[in-house]
Amino acid sequence: MAIYLTSPIQGTVATVGAVGTSVAPPQAVPDNCHTMIIYNDNASNSLIINTGSAGGALSQATSVTVPPQGSLTLAIGVLSKRNGASNFIYDAVGGATVGRITYVCGIET
Repeated sequence: MAIYLTSPIQGTVATVGAVGTSVAPPQAVPDNCHTMIIYNDNASNSLIINTGSAGGALSQATSVTVPPQGSLTLAIGVLSKRNGASNFIYDAVGGATVGRITYVCGIET
């Protein structure tokens, strides 16, 4: 089933309750999303991001790290132009954290 947003931006969160328990955000990446902005609102714990299935620990060595109170902008392209998986999952380093995710969408899928 296609996920298509008519609003140019959509927000969601990835709440990681403990290190080693990766989670998927409740709102999946929309098909017409071309950019993701991820903000780690924790003052002391890092957020790590990768693709795959939620539930297990993510490796810091192969994941992208968003430092405490830092942000990351990912240009992922709309679904028809993405290269690879877009099921992003999130984990923590140091303790629980919340990733605040903004999807920037266009009219193209």
